[in-house]
Amino acid sequence: MRVRVWLPRLAATGADTTLTCEWLDRQRHVQRRGRATLAQLPDTALCELVLHGLDAVLLEVRLPKLDGARLAAALPGLVEERLAGDAEQVHVVAGGRDATGAATAAVVDRTLLARTLTRFAAAQRRVVSATPRPLALPLQPGTWRVRLDDDHGSVRTGPQQGFGFGVDAGTPAQPPVELRLLLAQSQAQPKRIEVEGTCDTAAWTAALGVPVVAAGAVTDAPPVTLELLQYTLAPGTVVGKAWRTTAILASLLVAVTVVGLNAHAWTLRRQEQDLRGRMADAVRTTFPQVPVVLDPVAQMRRLVADRRPGSGDGDFLALALTVAHAAAADSVQMLDYRDGTLRVAFRPGAGTPDAQRNALVAAAAGLGLAAGVDGEAVRIARKDHQ
Repeated sequence: MRVRVWLPRLAATGADTTLTCEWLDRQRHVQRRGRATLAQLPDTALCELVLHGLDAVLLEVRLPKLDGARLAAALPGLVEERLAGDAEQVHVVAGGRDATGAATAAVVDRTLLARTLTRFAAAQRRVVSATPRPLALPLQPGTWRVRLDDDHGSVRTGPQQGFGFGVDAGTPAQPPVELRLLLAQSQAQPKRIEVEGTCDTAAWTAALGVPVVAAGAVTDAPPVTLELLQYTLAPGTVVGKAWRTTAILASLLVAVTVVGLNAHAWTLRRQEQDLRGRMADAVRTTFPQVPVVLDPVAQMRRLVADRRPGSGDGDFLALALTVAHAAAADSVQMLDYRDGTLRVAFRPGAGTPDAQRNALVAAAAGLGLAAGVDGEAVRIARKDHQ
């Protein structure tokens, strides 16, 4: 028998954490559902881990003609420009490439995933698979599948496509901005969207322009299409306490070797990225619920302000995601979020400022946000915050 374990955030998963579980038979039919701690799981069961929707990021990449250890070494470099942190601190795997060499890569924090695998091994529970949450949802041609949990959601849009997003409990009748943005940018529009969880299907249908229906109960677990347990985290590589010191020393030795071989190629841009990565790590360490870091300083100020008495969660992330998808890479000079309004200024020389401002205003307006040009900056806010 297999147990499919739906993990909370990796940073919050401990030995005594109560886990959501599904017991599967050999045909992957769901026999029952329940909640249990690690110690309460059957010691003879094989565990499949489903990572939290905000812990694993799915990215489209173009793979070189490499395989095995050489591909494993090349993967972090293929996604480095799209990460806020240090590429040497993440675990990257890729699915099969198509005829053009395109493939889907999954990115997860190596230390946090390895720590979770070690906890299962220490409890003598055998982990045989791990996959991102969007790819653990059922797949039907022409249908997007959405699962809504307490603090986040996940959507599967294809065999190896999907992403996780935050859920605003204050506006359950409205679909998330991230989902609306994905629909606006998708070339292949779904025929319908199935939602597993509580939502106003009529309001979602009207807002998205696509039929939204409530999903039925899942009776069969889909097969794993993108396996996270590869390379250094393959089953049997991460073991219990007896090998923990050896694994840490081996990882340090590899890191030192890589740094030594590449030190002569570092540039000032690399140093700037390293500094931004450290700042981003500080934001994620302090506020592990943040899935994307665009401007570490602005987000830290906003998150600290939100913790003061009388302050709310704000809409910074949803507004910033609009900027991230509409603005060119490295073109943003300043993000200033105050009282529900995000001000965006572009770097001098990064394209045509007026065109970039107008494009951002149009993108925000298309998502139902209030936007306008304020001098050299663009103001974006939800309409109810005007």
